[in-house]
Amino acid sequence: MAEDFIHVENFITPPGCQEAYLVHSHEYHEFLYCFEGQGAQWGPSGEIKLAEGDLFFYPAGTDHKSVFTDNEAFECTVVDFSSTLFSPAADGDRQCLQVIDILTSRHGRPVNIRKEDRKDFFEILQSVREEFQQKLPGYLINVKANLMRALVLAARNSGRSFDKEKLTSKQIVEQALQFIDAYYMHNVDVDTILKFCPISRSHFHAVFKQITQKSFVSHLNQVRMDRAKQWLNKDIPVSEVSTRCGFKSHSRFCQVFKKTWGVTPLAYREQKV
Repeated sequence: MAEDFIHVENFITPPGCQEAYLVHSHEYHEFLYCFEGQGAQWGPSGEIKLAEGDLFFYPAGTDHKSVFTDNEAFECTVVDFSSTLFSPAADGDRQCLQVIDILTSRHGRPVNIRKEDRKDFFEILQSVREEFQQKLPGYLINVKANLMRALVLAARNSGRSFDKEKLTSKQIVEQALQFIDAYYMHNVDVDTILKFCPISRSHFHAVFKQITQKSFVSHLNQVRMDRAKQWLNKDIPVSEVSTRCGFKSHSRFCQVFKKTWGVTPLAYREQKV
């Protein structure tokens, strides 16, 4: 996916469905918004009729497909995006992640955008599409801003409040994992996580271990070591790989790498030559 964050397309289906009629899933989230016509979508809740104003949301890893008949066609905008666009440490971003949780809880059932909001919603998604296509300087800022607007409208049309949503232990850990994936290259520690996780330190450690079967530090180091192997396969000095993986101490990086993979970073690189 472009920039590993976002991808946008408009479809008139059929044709142009690019095998969307086959059951498939993605490693990213997907919005499918119908602005004209009719058809159907198949997902976690089975086959559901699709009509003008319907917004379907498929979380990463969810099987789904479009369903067509000879007498039906619809025009839609599809926006694929990654949760890494949003940081749980920022209030606005955290609310976006809560909206994603709300939409996920619908299990493939659409949000029907109210008639008075449809023009705005369509224009927001078209702005996302234009920014994505033109890729002018700073386009990702505008893409994110408009995607946030789309999430707000989706949440308000869903009938659910997200300002007062109480996070479950699973959601708290998921936000922590998302934060680690996005910011592993920085000075990440439990204190950083607790700034946006409204629980005590001991409770956080307990639920993190319960859900991931790893300690916070073990998971953070594993993410960093996975990235380290990727960087070491490129022509980048080992000392720079250490910095890119969030280690202030090069010797500490080498120590963790050897403990994880059984060889030093340099030896790993030499094996790959």
